[in-house]
Amino acid sequence: MPNHDLVGKTFKVPEKFKGDLNGNSSMTYSNMKKVKSELDNKQGKTASDHDLLRWVDGELKQAANTVDAPKRVRKESGATGKKEGGNNYKKTHSKDRKNVNPTAIGGLPDVRTMAKPENIANNTVDYVKESAHDEMNKIMYLIEYMNNDKPKIK
Repeated sequence: MPNHDLVGKTFKVPEKFKGDLNGNSSMTYSNMKKVKSELDNKQGKTASDHDLLRWVDGELKQAANTVDAPKRVRKESGATGKKEGGNNYKKTHSKDRKNVNPTAIGGLPDVRTMAKPENIANNTVDYVKESAHDEMNKIMYLIEYMNNDKPKIK
């Protein structure tokens, strides 16, 4: 999934990598992503391939961080975002408000995937889809199964 704020951005290619990139002095974001994908999947990389991949990774991460940092600060400080509808990361969409209970919690946070406190505070946490009762039944079954497998002490 492309970072839409970086589409169309051009990157200046250092002199030492121009030979590996057909003499191009600049590359677009989409070309950088293509080169990164090709280098990631290439078998038998040379030392120059590793150097080029390290440079491409660094440039893409730096560009993504320059876009993400102001958005993250606005989100964490509670400021209104610049996207349509006041969001920092994406345009808002219409929701079916008749079938939504905005005050209900979605269940237990799924700590196996999202254990960061800021995700709970920002309401971006994944929730366990099953009830606590079902989870307890599974735990009790496992305990009983493990106890039945052991030989009894006389």
